[in-house]
Amino acid sequence: MIEIMNRKIIKELYKEYNALYFNGVLSLCDCHYIKLDALGRYTNQNGKGKIWITNDVDWTEETLREVLVHEMIHHYVKTIEGKNEYLFFRHGLRFRRQMKRINREFGLGIRI
Repeated sequence: MIEIMNRKIIKELYKEYNALYFNGVLSLCDCHYIKLDALGRYTNQNGKGKIWITNDVDWTEETLREVLVHEMIHHYVKTIEGKNEYLFFRHGLRFRRQMKRINREFGLGIRI
């Protein structure tokens, strides 16, 4: 269990996961740690990505990794592939392709 969680930790993990799972191609997102009605959320306004992680969960490293990488896939689809996916609540073909690739290559359990 991650005892001390904050925005700085999320930002550092983002950098680590960007290098590992995305070959470092993602631009840095603003990372926020607040109460949400979901585990995570991705937004993009005026070309700037933002990742929101909820603060009312007892995070394990594994669960946090899967949620953060899930949101990073949204950022990848939007900024690298230049697409907005509105099908299946933004979990369309491009999202699913990246999710399956990461799960297969790295043994993660990212879900929709």
